[in-house]
Amino acid sequence: MSKRETRTSYPKWSSTNLVDHFKKRRAKDEHCWRDVLALDPSKAFTQEDYEAKSIQVVAEAWLTFSSKTWDPAGRTHLDSRKTNLDRKLVKTVTSSGGRSIITCYHEHFDRRHTSGSLKRPFPELSLKYLQKLEFDAQGDGVRDISDEEVDLGGLDKKLQTILLARLQTAKRESERYQ
Repeated sequence: MSKRETRTSYPKWSSTNLVDHFKKRRAKDEHCWRDVLALDPSKAFTQEDYEAKSIQVVAEAWLTFSSKTWDPAGRTHLDSRKTNLDRKLVKTVTSSGGRSIITCYHEHFDRRHTSGSLKRPFPELSLKYLQKLEFDAQGDGVRDISDEEVDLGGLDKKLQTILLARLQTAKRESERYQ
């Protein structure tokens, strides 16, 4: 696991993919995104806000890893993609090379967004996410976790050890189905 390097370039959306994903998030999760972005009620949630946040997640990710995820519609595992996760559990998924953004969303653990969920402490959110990743790997929902970059700065050593152990367990589980 390496320390995050200073990036000189960030991934970009294709124009059609950005428009499609923004429309989907605005229709399905606008209240969530307004909360994530801490938008004033008088301010509109814009495509520019969504695009900027998706890039910010990559820049400030506490966890980045590559993996293949299960696509239930296609009934197969997708090609390897890179997942970037910020401390509020906003996730930007990019191509394996990290050049193109595929999607960006706030992780709700298959539930609806609830007001106040962004106020939960980072240690709690990170542990919950890593438990979900481990569970997904055990069920073959995630394969071949690799290229992890982790930034747990600000957390005590004991908690860092616990979180890194969870990540390693998820990684081992993801390799069982090769």
